Amino acid sequence: MPTFDLEQFAQTAGRIREKAIEEKRLISNPSNGELRLLLESEPGVRKTIYGNFVAESEPTSRAAMFTQSSPDYLFGEEEREFLVQCEKALAQEKLISIDTIVGNENSETTVRLIVPEDLPMLPMVGRIFLYP
Repeated sequence: MPTFDLEQFAQTAGRIREKAIEEKRLISNPSNGELRLLLESEPGVRKTIYGNFVAESEPTSRAAMFTQSSPDYLFGEEEREFLVQCEKALAQEKLISIDTIVGNENSETTVRLIVPEDLPMLPMVGRIFLYP
């Protein structure tokens, strides 16, 4: 049985990001002010009287029966196809990419989040919950 190299996730994200840079479709590490401007123009997002943003969303379940992880489940062809779909879906989109620390200011763990420009709420919230 062929093995699935988990680095394929990072490699796919890297290719998506590099292609977006080459095609000038990437907003890299925008400031919170820039993200706020993008949020203000999003349909369905409104600003509260306190200056925060609110958007209606449907909660999704993260219950164990729906979640798979590599230690418990061997990744394979389904995940490879998923990565191909991601690459195709994001090939023409304008993207936002943020790099942030996970944990506290002394952490050496970082994460890169890449999302379509029409989802500016995700990097904004990501910065708040990961490390401002």
